Amino acid sequence: MGAMPAHDFDEPVGRPTAMRFATGLGRLWRALGRRSDPDLSRSERLLLESLPTAGVSLMWVAERLELAKSSASVTVKALERRGLVTRARDPFDERKLAIVLTAEGRRRVRHRYGARSRPGRGDAE
Repeated sequence: MGAMPAHDFDEPVGRPTAMRFATGLGRLWRALGRRSDPDLSRSERLLLESLPTAGVSLMWVAERLELAKSSASVTVKALERRGLVTRARDPFDERKLAIVLTAEGRRRVRHRYGARSRPGRGDAE
């Protein structure tokens, strides 16, 4: 076998190389996600993974998923249509709606993660 070409890792990587790497990484991420939950989008999977036991606001979802509030609303509506989350009145402020996992949503999360703790599952702030 020939010698491996030397590479100086302190040199910046060219933009085309970085873009190809990012594109390939994105494809891998989507492929892995489809295999684990083929009927959910990436945002829907991330929301299910991170939704705490207590209900959260739409603003919390938008901030957690790093989405615009309108995009977060679309994600929540898609999960509502599948029966995985619901919007309920916030018990501390009846003017607000809280997004919570349904029984089916909790079952799906348990099935995906088993007895392990869910990644990214922090308490709502």
